[in-house]
Amino acid sequence: MGRYPETKRSTEASPWLNGDAVSLFQHYHSRYMGMAATRFQWKGLPPNINPMLLERTLLTETGLAAFIHLRPSADLGAGADEAANGRFTVVRAAPVGPLDDLFYTSGYTTYSPRTGSPTSHRFNTNGPLEKWKGVPIWGDALRGNYDAETIQLWANIMARAMLVVNVNMAATTRGVVVVTPQDKLLSSQVAVENALSGLPTFSGDQELIDSIKTLDFGVHPETVERSHVVAMRLYNEGLTALGLRPGAQEKQERLTDDEVQAITGSAKAIRQRSYQPRELAAQQINARYFEGTQVVSVVDQW
Repeated sequence: MGRYPETKRSTEASPWLNGDAVSLFQHYHSRYMGMAATRFQWKGLPPNINPMLLERTLLTETGLAAFIHLRPSADLGAGADEAANGRFTVVRAAPVGPLDDLFYTSGYTTYSPRTGSPTSHRFNTNGPLEKWKGVPIWGDALRGNYDAETIQLWANIMARAMLVVNVNMAATTRGVVVVTPQDKLLSSQVAVENALSGLPTFSGDQELIDSIKTLDFGVHPETVERSHVVAMRLYNEGLTALGLRPGAQEKQERLTDDEVQAITGSAKAIRQRSYQPRELAAQQINARYFEGTQVVSVVDQW
């Protein structure tokens, strides 16, 4: 789960300072995470490996997972039997040392999914493929953490955008706020209630009249709609940043074929940066453990 800047909760504070912004952030973080995790389908993995947990690993923290053999000394040609016996696993990993000029690193440290601490299954990729102790699965073609950072960024943007919509929507129910000194609070409340009740006239001394000030928010109902349209455009931009095709801002029949293709092509191009390293990892897994047979594969769902 991503992190939203911590703030002190107060019932008297604005929605920016209490739990509203945090709740919105967590909601959109979960929504983007869920959709990003369904972009690709892993096939042929050993039955003890959960494909969704693999995708979740690639979408969090380092953006790197490791497909490792629990018995490194076993015969590589027995990959099918080893898979059937549950002797493979996928764990979170981190590269050891900086990447070289080709974005490769030789060492990897794996981490326990339960404790988060380093495990004994550290491996390297020095030498030929058959000498590897495991296969790294990168979430990004540039060997970075693009997806996790993108989800964090757009969840934050959407939390702020939707908070603006909610604040504007609430303001339409009370477009004017009365401000008065503390010692005139009761008298001012009575005066306002008389006015709202429809009485054409009511009495008050000059001091009361002078003490009452109003703040006009000027929030028109159309402002709510406009801010919501902007928020939805931002939401769709976040989907595109993850390689997901967003919903069209206009009805499909109002778009030309070129516009539809542009929307689809942009999302597909970005999705390739996440698909290609997964496909490469599947090829390396097959070459190392299954004698080059296409046992493990990745399918683009979108």
